[in-house]
Amino acid sequence: ERLQRLAKRTDDEEMRTFKQELGEAIADPSQLPKDALFWAAQYDDGSDAAFLARLWRDLYPDEAVPTA
Repeated sequence: ERLQRLAKRTDDEEMRTFKQELGEAIADPSQLPKDALFWAAQYDDGSDAAFLARLWRDLYPDEAVPTA
């Protein structure tokens, strides 16, 4: 819950930038270096796209996941 509150802070430039860049990565996961996200996050979602979509849903549950 604390992380969700932090992620939703519209008065924080860093969090606005994070949200924008997360949306861009979701829309085009090919822009990420190969395996960089997996090694950084050690996720088991099966793909970068699935992990990023889950992260979005976890942080912004009331908003639709961005699409390309």
